[in-house]
Formats: sequence, C-alpha cells, structure tokens
Amino acid sequence: MDFNKLIKIENTDISLNKLKKKSEALNNLDLREQINNSKLLLIPTRTVNEKELYPEGTGDFYRFLIDQDDSKELLAEFIVDDENYGELELHSDIVYLATMVFSGVVLPIIINVVSDYITEMRKRKNEEFDVEVSYIFEEDGGKTSKKITYKGKAENFDETMKSLKENFENDRQN
Repeated sequence: MDFNKLIKIENTDISLNKLKKKSEALNNLDLREQINNSKLLLIPTRTVNEKELYPEGTGDFYRFLIDQDDSKELLAEFIVDDENYGELELHSDIVYLATMVFSGVVLPIIINVVSDYITEMRKRKNEEFDVEVSYIFEEDGGKTSKKITYKGKAENFDETMKSLKENFENDRQN
C-alpha cells in the first residue's frame, strides 16, 4: 500500500483559532461559548440557502465522538446552531466524514477515535466502502495549519493513520 497515494497533505489558512475568533460574531451566546471551549470543531462541507451542510451521517459521527470523549479531552462541537444545520445526502459508495479542525496536540487521539468509528461502520455495513476524511490542525502554536485528507478504502484507513501518527510523533520529537 502506497501511503502517499492515500494521503494528501497541504497548507491551509483555516485554523482552530481563526474559527474561534469568527464565532465571536455569533448571536447565539451558548454556541459561541461551546465553540470557544472546544478542542475539536466540525466544519460544514458547503452552504446552501443559509443552511450549513455537513456530510450525511455527521450527527451519528458527532454522537460517537461525544461518547468516546470520556475524559473531555476533545469537547467536539459544530460551528453552526441547530437551525442552520443540515446534512447533504450524496448517495455514493464513499463515506464522507465532516472536516475536523483542532490543535495538533490532539491529533493522535482524534486518529484513534476516527479509526474506531470507521471500524464500527465496517462491522455494521458488512461490505467494503471508500472513505474520505480531512483533518485540519494547527502547528507551531497556531502559526500554521496543515490539512490532511485521506481518500481510499476503509480497510486501509487504520494502517494508514497509524503510519501518519508515527510520522507525526517522530516529527514532534525531532
């Protein structure tokens, strides 16, 4: 398996800090506070008629994140309120997960939780499928952000993410 064919890494202007600053303009004070306390934000795929659309199944994914976050290390949150939330049904063989934005410190935790989620999906579906997942995380104390996108077979996700996590941890030690 060629790691480089499944993973795309690029610089991005999106960051956890920028999203938190942008949330200061929200009228919903509860949501603003939840976003500011969060260490993991889920961002929409697109906007249609003022509705922020997330990939189909994002609500289930969010509940899984919350259930797995016993120690409250992630405090996952959407960046939209309930009235403006929607899911985009694509009816394809690819399972898309919402783009996750976070500090690089929690990357290993998020990789583990997402791998567990995809493993659970594989058990439920009883058939193979492709998956697309994007992580955006801050580096250098929030000065830069990287976007990592995995697009490939669900069965290869865990192994690919373990390699990514090892590379990330080795880079942090050097």
